[in-house]
Amino acid sequence: MHESIVTYLLPVLLSKVNIDISSTDSSLLAQASESRFVSLKILTDILVYLIGEDAVYQPYGSKEEKAKAAEKQQTIAMNLDPNTSTGRLNLFLQQGLMPLINQLM
Repeated sequence: MHESIVTYLLPVLLSKVNIDISSTDSSLLAQASESRFVSLKILTDILVYLIGEDAVYQPYGSKEEKAKAAEKQQTIAMNLDPNTSTGRLNLFLQQGLMPLINQLM
């Protein structure tokens, strides 16, 4: 189920967050701002939940992989494989949310 959330729901919420309020008609400004805020709140709530789930998000591999790498004193690269839930979340954060940080602050 989390694949559908990452693939479909998060991009839709992000599109609602990424509206240009400066070009919005003044009569619709309050509604657009409220929609943007609610979308951002839902987006962050979902991201916090998904990132906190070990079964969904393992940015540097499973515990076993980390233990093996530690024994060999190796580092594990961040998972960006779009075929995994971790990779999809990482790509969403890097390509979708992070470019908007300046606009959101």
